[in-house]
Amino acid sequence: MSTQPEALRLADLLHDECGVDGYVLDESAAELRRLHEVNERLRRFELANNLWHEKTDWVQETVRPLELGRHRADVLKQRIERLQEQRDELLAALKLAVRQNDHDMLMTQDELRICRAAIKKAEGAK
Repeated sequence: MSTQPEALRLADLLHDECGVDGYVLDESAAELRRLHEVNERLRRFELANNLWHEKTDWVQETVRPLELGRHRADVLKQRIERLQEQRDELLAALKLAVRQNDHDMLMTQDELRICRAAIKKAEGAK
């Protein structure tokens, strides 16, 4: 049994084996080939869509009341933006704490090292 898609098999049959050479047969074969290309392109979109849904199902499972009725891509975008804002605020607060420590020395050297490493890592991620 052939693994060739049915549309391409029919196109080849129309073109090669019908014994009739004509515009209608050539156009029919060409249309079957075009439809096969369209079908393949749609299949790739379907696979991508299924993968997107599979990888973002957790958004649906963790929905918050204010997110109800919104598209999951919009929810993800809003969550990412909120996390980035929180990260920036926390980074600013950490920098302030390190600067303040230069005056009052309330942090241990280990705590200060950890804070400075976190600042460096966060600034490298921007």
